[in-house]
Amino acid sequence: MTRAGGRVVLLPPEDPWTLAEVAELDGLILTGGDDVDPGLYEARAHPRTQVPNVRRDSFETTLYRHARTANVPVFAICRGAQIVNTVHGGTLHQHLPDLDGYGAHEAEKKDEFAEVEVATTPDTAVAGLIGTEATVRWHHHETLEDLRLFTGLVEAAACRVKTTTTTTLQTPAEAHR
Repeated sequence: MTRAGGRVVLLPPEDPWTLAEVAELDGLILTGGDDVDPGLYEARAHPRTQVPNVRRDSFETTLYRHARTANVPVFAICRGAQIVNTVHGGTLHQHLPDLDGYGAHEAEKKDEFAEVEVATTPDTAVAGLIGTEATVRWHHHETLEDLRLFTGLVEAAACRVKTTTTTTLQTPAEAHR
């Protein structure tokens, strides 16, 4: 993130923040990690699903909901995308190797990245940053060779800060001109 021009502050899972506290953030990255609690999408745990970290789940779902309300830009990676999905009512496949035609979930050798072709939804922020098709490297970690998504978050956060600062510094009469 710092290579993309941002400044990182780690937020340890604790009691959920208020909307006002989240609104003070310039941007938010929801990172990867342990499995999301299947209870968030009303499912039973698969035998291979990890014991849920209920505190982290609660903290991150609240952060995300408040970020959306406060228009704080969000970049969700892996587990973070799963949090976003469940907040919006989605479900998850808990053990991908169980799916027909899924293919390999990791690289052939331990700790190597695999490559996969992805398609983005046209006219979305992600498509604007990386195009509608891309080859991405993945292995439950984020590679730092391509900073476009991180740079996009930094730019969105800077734009939000500029807009918020301008609005805050204006009197109500000036804001309506």
